[in-house]
Amino acid sequence: MFQPSMEVTQQAPKTGVKSLTGFVLTGPQKGVILCVLLGLMYLRLYRRKRSQDKICSHCGTRNPPHQTNCKQCSAPLFHK
Repeated sequence: MFQPSMEVTQQAPKTGVKSLTGFVLTGPQKGVILCVLLGLMYLRLYRRKRSQDKICSHCGTRNPPHQTNCKQCSAPLFHK
């Protein structure tokens, strides 16, 4: 039951799809770009929320935009 071993003298060339632009992103690069984009979107939402908050002129406490009086000292809140 002896079988002769086969030698592979030539390997088949890898057939890959070429990019039209010549620029290909790998998996980790896509992950990093996705994380950066999500971070920028979160930062944008955070800054937008902070700009809409009302700050009490009496005690300096930051209040949600839907409130009309300060939650700490009950002073009226005004827009900037």
